[in-house]
Amino acid sequence: MLLFVANAGVQAGDSASRVNRTSLGIRYYRPLVSFDLQTGSSALNAAIMRKLAFGGYISEKQITTGEKRQQSTNRFGSSVSFKLLLYPWKFLSVNPDNKIHLQGISVSQTNLVGGTYSGDLYRLVFQGNAPYAGQKLALNHTRIQQFATRDWKFQFQEIKLDSARKWLFAPSFQVSQLLAFRQLRISDSYLYTDTFLNYLQADLTADFLNSGRNNWLGKGIGAGFSFWLHGQTGPKSSVHFSADNLGVFYVPGVEKNSRNLQNPESGLQSFEKGNLGSAQVYQADIQFKDLSNGSWFISRRDTIWKQMQIDSQKLSGYIPMPFRLSANYSFGKNALSLQYLHIPGYIPRLGFSRTTRIASNNWLRNLFITPSLAIGGFDTWDANLFLAYYNSKIAKKSFGWQVELRGLESWILPGQTHGFGGFASLMIPLQMKSK
Repeated sequence: MLLFVANAGVQAGDSASRVNRTSLGIRYYRPLVSFDLQTGSSALNAAIMRKLAFGGYISEKQITTGEKRQQSTNRFGSSVSFKLLLYPWKFLSVNPDNKIHLQGISVSQTNLVGGTYSGDLYRLVFQGNAPYAGQKLALNHTRIQQFATRDWKFQFQEIKLDSARKWLFAPSFQVSQLLAFRQLRISDSYLYTDTFLNYLQADLTADFLNSGRNNWLGKGIGAGFSFWLHGQTGPKSSVHFSADNLGVFYVPGVEKNSRNLQNPESGLQSFEKGNLGSAQVYQADIQFKDLSNGSWFISRRDTIWKQMQIDSQKLSGYIPMPFRLSANYSFGKNALSLQYLHIPGYIPRLGFSRTTRIASNNWLRNLFITPSLAIGGFDTWDANLFLAYYNSKIAKKSFGWQVELRGLESWILPGQTHGFGGFASLMIPLQMKSK
């Protein structure tokens, strides 16, 4: 059977990659250590995304160019994760009694950010309000979430669902620590700055949740369930379904700052608009240097906070985990994939890939190359290249490795295209057991 690597860069941590068992004598490989990075946006180019993700100076030219790309509603997101297999280092790939057995324990750390925002919010954040005096900036359609988590996952042995072993199922359970959670929501809001900068008028319906001031355990803890299901549908075709992070976090204390919400203390996710009107801030005590040095909004934000009548509570409750769903259909050397990540800014991602073995009769026979194209996700579209090599010898031990470059177009034209990313993994084999 051909190597199962459709979107393996995403799935490798949770469902083993299948290889040609007749040539290698090995049925599965599982990641020993892996690193995963993906970023994307419908409006921000790759150059700005890299500096937002890793730091760096964003020039005025880049800000101006980025402003021209903004739509009324835009998307963005990024995910960085590191995963390490803790126990065991060797497994059996055949389950003789078809019962649930613990197969491996891994720990991973992930920082996930995703959101939607208005083009005027981009202008306000990067330019301030002074350049838009006399204009009304719409701050609608904004929802941004951040999750930083540490997960301990217990992967169990696959079980067969039929006597012919055409359908296989493998569950896993996880305990997760919430290292940070933040959420910003803005709806039906605007900001108006007087033409002569005499006053600022804001009508704001928004809330901001933050767990950042709690201790390391008090930020939240959760539990989740994951699984994959694989079915052989023909001699050269198969389907593969997987679900990850189906669970919730319990957060014992989240600071919720909000304005113009009905019953803001009713829950973490409640968001029903109230009847509070707009607020005005006058410039009576603002020094001329404050106006001439840039954004009036930034220089007056403490006063604005007070004038806006912000409600503050500390609440406890449950937050859904950012779960992921994926489906793959492999036929011959080709594969179609569909993925969904439950976080703002991510739309269903549809991809097509084709896997090719580099050679058939030398050391390159274990090298596979998979180019792919995809639309959706955090990005608009992306071209990717995935490489996998199996049965590599390190200190007389058999290993495999996987490398993927995501968003090849953004590496070539960072100022013109959007998301970028990469994946790298060192794999260890699951040993075959003789029947």
